Amino acid sequence: MATSKQPSYQQQQQPLQSSTLQVDFTWRKWQARITSISDPSQPIYIVDYQGIKAPHIIVKTPDSSTTIGTGTLHPISIHADYEIHGRKGKLKALKRWRTKYTHLSRAFANAPDSSSLAAMTWTSSSNFKTWDFICLDEQQIAVAKFSANMWGLKKIGMVEFLTPTAVSEAARDEIVVTGLTLAYCMILRTSSILSFVGAIFARTGPIEQKEDEVTAPEGKIDRGKNTKRAVPSFDRLSLAVIDRSQLLIRSAKDGNVKQNFDLAPGFAESCRFIKWYGHLGAGQSIMKRGGTNGNDPVGLDSQRLLLADDATILVYDVRRPVLYAEISGATGLTSLRNIEFGRTPDEVMVFSDFDFKIQIWSLITKRAIEIKDPKSASPGYDYRPTSGHLALLIRPAVHDILMVIAPHTHEVLETLELLTIDAQGIKYSPDSNWIAIWDTPSAGCRVLILTADGQLFKTYSLPHEELNLGVRSVQWSPDSEYLAIGDNEGKVTFLAKNKFTPRLTFVHYPRIDSPQETVWQEEIGPSRARDYAEAKQPAVSPSHETFRSAKESDSGISLMEFNHDGSLIASKCNETPSTLRIYSPRTGRPLAALIHHAPIRSIEWHKQIVDLLLVQCAIRDSIIYVWKASWSSPKIYSVSLKPPFRQLRATWLASDHNRIRYMLGNSEQFAIGQLTLEGEEVSWQPIGTFRDDLGPEDMFDEGHSLDLSPVKVDDRPDGALNLHALRSHGSLKNGDKILFTRMISVNCVDRGVHIASVAQTRINKHWDKREGWLQLWLGNQLAAEVLPRSFPFSSVQPPKDRLHDLLTPIHSQSPNRPDLHSLSGRGAGKLKVTVADRLPPIKKIPPPWTCRYTAYVGAFYVSAKSCLPRDVAYAPLEASSAEFTEAGVWKGGMAMIQLLRYTSTPVGPYDEMILLPGNFEVPGGHGSHTRITRIYVSQRDTTYNGRKNWNIPKHIARFQYTGDFSAPPFTVQLFPEDHSVDTPFFTASLQHLSFWTPTFPFSSNFLKRMGIPNAMVQPPLPEGNPKDVLCGTKEWYKSTGTIYSPKAKLVWIDLKQAGQEVDKEKENWWPGLKRWHLGVWLQDAHLTLGEPEVLKV
Repeated sequence: MATSKQPSYQQQQQPLQSSTLQVDFTWRKWQARITSISDPSQPIYIVDYQGIKAPHIIVKTPDSSTTIGTGTLHPISIHADYEIHGRKGKLKALKRWRTKYTHLSRAFANAPDSSSLAAMTWTSSSNFKTWDFICLDEQQIAVAKFSANMWGLKKIGMVEFLTPTAVSEAARDEIVVTGLTLAYCMILRTSSILSFVGAIFARTGPIEQKEDEVTAPEGKIDRGKNTKRAVPSFDRLSLAVIDRSQLLIRSAKDGNVKQNFDLAPGFAESCRFIKWYGHLGAGQSIMKRGGTNGNDPVGLDSQRLLLADDATILVYDVRRPVLYAEISGATGLTSLRNIEFGRTPDEVMVFSDFDFKIQIWSLITKRAIEIKDPKSASPGYDYRPTSGHLALLIRPAVHDILMVIAPHTHEVLETLELLTIDAQGIKYSPDSNWIAIWDTPSAGCRVLILTADGQLFKTYSLPHEELNLGVRSVQWSPDSEYLAIGDNEGKVTFLAKNKFTPRLTFVHYPRIDSPQETVWQEEIGPSRARDYAEAKQPAVSPSHETFRSAKESDSGISLMEFNHDGSLIASKCNETPSTLRIYSPRTGRPLAALIHHAPIRSIEWHKQIVDLLLVQCAIRDSIIYVWKASWSSPKIYSVSLKPPFRQLRATWLASDHNRIRYMLGNSEQFAIGQLTLEGEEVSWQPIGTFRDDLGPEDMFDEGHSLDLSPVKVDDRPDGALNLHALRSHGSLKNGDKILFTRMISVNCVDRGVHIASVAQTRINKHWDKREGWLQLWLGNQLAAEVLPRSFPFSSVQPPKDRLHDLLTPIHSQSPNRPDLHSLSGRGAGKLKVTVADRLPPIKKIPPPWTCRYTAYVGAFYVSAKSCLPRDVAYAPLEASSAEFTEAGVWKGGMAMIQLLRYTSTPVGPYDEMILLPGNFEVPGGHGSHTRITRIYVSQRDTTYNGRKNWNIPKHIARFQYTGDFSAPPFTVQLFPEDHSVDTPFFTASLQHLSFWTPTFPFSSNFLKRMGIPNAMVQPPLPEGNPKDVLCGTKEWYKSTGTIYSPKAKLVWIDLKQAGQEVDKEKENWWPGLKRWHLGVWLQDAHLTLGEPEVLKV
């Protein structure tokens, strides 16, 4: 296992003077100090106990600036979770009624360069005074012990490190975090009846060993917060990556952003798939091989890509600036298992979970065909390269059936019942003449060869007297000359086409002794530098038993790939997982064997350079291995990415005549490297580092910045200059869209023009004649400065309107890009800027509205005896309107703060924050009703429609999140639309309830049956600026809506305001309000809001 850089906090830690630490508890701070027994004055760790709040223990550095690890308990489950330096792990019980736990350790792993982990065991013993928790390594040797003082009030325990390996800082951190977590877990188990119940139903046993470095399947990205893996297009000219709330299309050559698309709030976190048209994978043979005669009817069009989560499929075309198509609810009640493009970029294949059905959607007709009972085998379908016919395996009953479906019409041309036990996959030959279908390994080595129209031609199998463990993988050579069959015994058999008889067999023997084959073995030098060295023969490949992560049941040829012209093939056998064999099927001789220190994870041949191979191993380091037949030796390259190196994936990019390009990265970062044809490393360029902790200096980072270059200056005969100064394509950190193109005509003799650097700054409203500069603004954000150096200042006139009033922000939720064009102005000795209209028209959608959203609702009681705080209850526009603020007497009562994220509305997705401060008396004898007095949204269209349709006083704000809105914990901050203001006016943090809380359905009808009215009455609204968004109204409206959520849950809401200096009375936003409040989390909620009733007041 590769060692990573030590965290920066270790420079501040005290060196360990003793192998024993003592733990002292402070009741006042509810905190423990861990110190060396030889120097108790200097703490090494600080441990915060959170009570019922998860995580329950937090281990920090002495200055509390860095979190080393956390421990989380569960009210019922007897297992516990921990996290050390950002890496999550589990303390799993081995026995129900004994203290015997296990966890997987990186610090105690034997092989430093292996991705496998060491299975550590915790046991315990006790006496009248102490409870000892002993940590054992894989050889059952005690490495550390945590002794808990059962009667101590301050000195609660000691930590002893019993072996030299346990004294290292990585091991020490691990022992402290896991030991304290286990001790806390056992205290809970001895005092909770729920843990007793959990022990009865607990699933105990060792943790299944998995490689945490395994790459996600091709095109599929990880679930969770970080779903931003860079996925290359089929032609390797572009990279698709999700960064925050945007889909960025970058150039594979230099990493520059070529196109970007705004994603709906929350979609970036829930996105599971990124698939390019022509992307390698099941069903994409038509694009992968493209035929041999050049008559491919489809072609390699790598301009479209699919994005999908469990509910929605989005189709983007890089050549179009807007969303191309959207498919919602395709899988019905089941979830989405996979998506692929079909034969053309206008077809989308949707695979539902549980192999219930396949849908093929046409983006032209907007209709789909449905095929039920598809095989779960992968690949269970394939397209014929030349004609586009679809061959599909289904199993409606007890037999496998092959279906051949016509292109365009999707008519079923042929069905054939197969003589297979359980078909595992299907592949067309690249010349479109043959179909290969292989059976389950339990049937032995059995492959069916069919003609292109689905007629059985031959069944290849071994004689019954020859025992065989069956087929593991099958590959056609690109020229269709061979069908390679890799079995579970480590053999690769090549069948010649037409007769399909064995022509060549290659066996992966552990002992390599061949004069024709060069054996290269990876070596690690004293400075951790890696290189290949030629090994003497006979050489022995390490077996799978050397690597603890290899499963005994996992055998056979797991990787096998031809190069682009079929002259070479590389394969890996799981019996020797760290060895790659390269041989030529045409000459029948082996060429090279590459032996590594870790199992091989992936291989990829270059598409343009036929003898160039990229290899990745399961190591925790940014390393790639490259082999080329013409090089004197293979090469190992190290890319300086930032740790941790989780799920790194390497791939080739498009190369030119003298540069070889590759990409290496994961969901947190990636880099583009360049090599010469001789293998010399030219450069590597880090392109993306996706972080959520950006400071002001990172406001305009790569892909989210104003593009101020190149600045084009056109000379004109009259001495004027046309300065094409600003062309932007990105978005600010807060999510506002920047998109405009302007041409500024500067009429002056001197041609010195300066574009100032972009910075986050406040408005400078001063037009300085002496200095003669012009500031260009986007909304209230300084974009650039134009400075004519020798300008006739005496003739400069300040513009009638400030430029920042002319340039208004374009929000990311705008469905269409505005039609922008450039205008130039001319004048003798004057500077003139003409700005075209920028914003698209408002979508005007009348009621009723049906919406889907996620919401967090917090309630608190306010007394009518108190005074309604106008500066909190109203936005500035409504607060200045006496007609709105004095419309009825405030009665107090139950007030609510709501945070919502709409995923589906008539005007698109947006975020929202609502304040309902209680009930108001409605004039005219209409009784008391609740009222929204202050509300903020992240979109223009809903602002207008909310005000116009229901008198809801919506305003636009900037929503900034730390964490994932779809599930606590997270923090939300609201900022004014004015970009020059960097102080939030509202902050809220959401936390899970620590102990078990059930989910329950919620409906507004429940409140109605209890006699609680769900009607809302809103007074007329004042008109604001701009008038087309902040429209005014003249009538009173009474609105009734229905709300339903199938899954509601209780959460904690923290209203402690951050980032601003406030009076103590308003430190929790509402004057006198307490900090913590119980709230309700509504998941997948549905809202129907009808047409309002006009009240006569």
